[in-house]
Amino acid sequence: MRRILLFRHAKSSWKDTSLDDIDRPLAGRGRKAAKAMGRYVADHDLRPAIILCSTAARTRETLERSGKALARNVPTRFEDGLYHAGPTALLDRLRRLDDTLPSAMLIGHNPGLEELDTSKNSNLLAA
Repeated sequence: MRRILLFRHAKSSWKDTSLDDIDRPLAGRGRKAAKAMGRYVADHDLRPAIILCSTAARTRETLERSGKALARNVPTRFEDGLYHAGPTALLDRLRRLDDTLPSAMLIGHNPGLEELDTSKNSNLLAA
């Protein structure tokens, strides 16, 4: 695999305190940001060959609102194991993808995505 795109979900809403964390939707600001990120992906030709997305409502909505650039005709897998996964689990999941894929996008959560940045955490590559 030549390119991995890390896409953190857009700003989530804390308005409804009765919701479980996994069920929190995007805030208004997040809905706008998800659309803007979709345009960015399209404008910069960053469309992945496959998308791995956490099952949390906010990651699913981020994907949906990012529009055609991501959602149309891109195989997408919604996986429970990506919800709040740490960097080692995320990297292990990426390593299980087919090596012939030219690119993959991971839509998930911090701190796992931020910690996956190998320029900040080079010990992950040795694992």
